Amino acid sequence: MTSEQVEAFLAQAGLDAGAVGAAERLLLPEPQVDEARTARTGAGFAAGGLDAGLLHVRSDGLSAAGIEARFDEDARTLVLSAREDLAFGLADRQVGTRFHVPADRPSAFGLWSAAGPLAIGSIDARAIELRVVHAWPSPSGLKDSGVQIDSGVEMHANDSGVEPRPNDSGVGLHSGVVRPPSRWTETLAAGRIARAIEPGATQAATIAMRRWPRTLTADQRALIERFAIVQVRGIAARLDRLQTHFGPADASLDLAWQALCWDRDDVEGIRVLLREARAGEALTSALRAVDEAGRAVRFSWPSDIDVHDERLQRISEADPGAWWGSTRRQVVWL
Repeated sequence: MTSEQVEAFLAQAGLDAGAVGAAERLLLPEPQVDEARTARTGAGFAAGGLDAGLLHVRSDGLSAAGIEARFDEDARTLVLSAREDLAFGLADRQVGTRFHVPADRPSAFGLWSAAGPLAIGSIDARAIELRVVHAWPSPSGLKDSGVQIDSGVEMHANDSGVEPRPNDSGVGLHSGVVRPPSRWTETLAAGRIARAIEPGATQAATIAMRRWPRTLTADQRALIERFAIVQVRGIAARLDRLQTHFGPADASLDLAWQALCWDRDDVEGIRVLLREARAGEALTSALRAVDEAGRAVRFSWPSDIDVHDERLQRISEADPGAWWGSTRRQVVWL
């Protein structure tokens, strides 16, 4: 994707450069020499699904926006889909749940929800490039809050970004590239500051973060809520896997639970921010089922698995009813 294409998209959407995430470049799959002579494993139509035989495209940016991507090798087409409540489109305000983007010729496209842009993409002869878009302004006063926000390190896969065929080897990683924090990372930090659980944050910063959502438009708040709801559904899926596949003997149980609790707490910050602007009803509704499952897991938590750190301790102290706090603290069932 050229800088001119990105600038044109930003101008169309009325966004600053910080709203656009890092590029994900996914190499288009090449036909295999024996493909004409052998049947493709897993490509049968017996499954009966709409996407039977399509390759799954791994894109963190699209997944965060609630959009699933697959690739149709026969038609050389990128197939994009989403749930009905996360409808999107290839043009502003013209939304649906399924779209096809031809990959047999160079093009550039934007993905939009009814509330605003979600992602920008381009296609050339060899690859599909995607960038997530967080179409709202950076939280005001964040840089003066006294909180250091981690920039994070991105890891880039050296494969195509499309699921490998059965005869492909494993996937390696290139060296990490340090980038400034994304707009979503900044928004999550604003939520932690607003709840006064971020170390080093001043009282003035807490007040500023709570006021910030009131300055946003209804569409901007709707976009934030969409990304949060997608994260909630990811948490729900992880809780289900924990209940189904993990046991007390699993060595990684503590790490999986810690990461899940951190992510649930991040969403709590978004809920608080939206509540300050009298918004977020859909997010609150999505959290009810997740919290019911989370409390069930926490209630039966094995006593010999200790999951504790400073952040989880602060969560328990701020909200004794939070199932996602330290396992050393008893949860107050309300």
